[in-house]
Amino acid sequence: MEERNFIIDADINIYSGLDEKIRFHHSRNIGKPDEFFLHINNFCEMYVFIEGNAKYLIEDKYYNLNYGDVIILKPNEIHRAVLMEECIYERYFILIPTNAFSYLKDNVDSPIDCFINRPFGKNNIIHLSEDSREPFMDILKKMDALLENKSAVTMDYLSYGYLLMLLNILNKNYRHTDFDTIEKDTAVHSDLLSKILNYIHYNISEINTAKDIANHFYLSLPYISTFFSNHMKIPISKYIQMKKIAKAKLMLSSGSSVTDACYESGFNNCSYFIKVFKKIVGITPHEYKNLSERNNRNDYIKYE
Repeated sequence: MEERNFIIDADINIYSGLDEKIRFHHSRNIGKPDEFFLHINNFCEMYVFIEGNAKYLIEDKYYNLNYGDVIILKPNEIHRAVLMEECIYERYFILIPTNAFSYLKDNVDSPIDCFINRPFGKNNIIHLSEDSREPFMDILKKMDALLENKSAVTMDYLSYGYLLMLLNILNKNYRHTDFDTIEKDTAVHSDLLSKILNYIHYNISEINTAKDIANHFYLSLPYISTFFSNHMKIPISKYIQMKKIAKAKLMLSSGSSVTDACYESGFNNCSYFIKVFKKIVGITPHEYKNLSERNNRNDYIKYE
């Protein structure tokens, strides 16, 4: 492969019913361990790993990555790429609004079925079968070349067709994947970290501060804070805040009131909740609720 760095960004716009366009990204660059941050989004994401000394963190699991591995994410799953050293890092990702295929009839399976209809924080990595990996990569490269050119009159329609082909291969592989075996073979993480993340996930409404977590595990606050930051590259207080906002977003999207979302996600003060929500999401909870009632809003949350 040619030794060069590049970034290719393109939008696919097929019909006006989408609040946000489908976004295609392909990049190759010198990546650094501290360059990537935990984030959550309100859209589906297909991440395809090509090259680099990297792992992938999703909720409470770390995954080893090999060429052609595909990560699938649905709204509000916390995730990040983790580079183990400064290295050449190449990857694709495609961001897909959750209503991208809402025009399909009710009796037709959605092309993003494997993204949406699976347990939260589980079954996130797909090792493509030998007979589907190269066809998948060939389609991805054709889509890449088409969108890099950006001159074809039918670019949007052709790229949309390529996307459907990719999703078809993914869904077939998903249905034939033994995820229990994958979890054992490729998930790598600290046992303590896994327990902490799992505890936060299932008890976020009751957790107020990192001290609550330290007490639960009979650890000192300085120890658990340092341990968490070293592994997650984010202060535990920030992570707790992110999980609370993620839960609040889900509740608001499901029709809950701002007040209910505030207290059910573990905030004790509505004014503070609104302030934190706006700082992270960019709009107030009320504005987010209104947008969600029309269509899911695609946003990107990260801590720097």
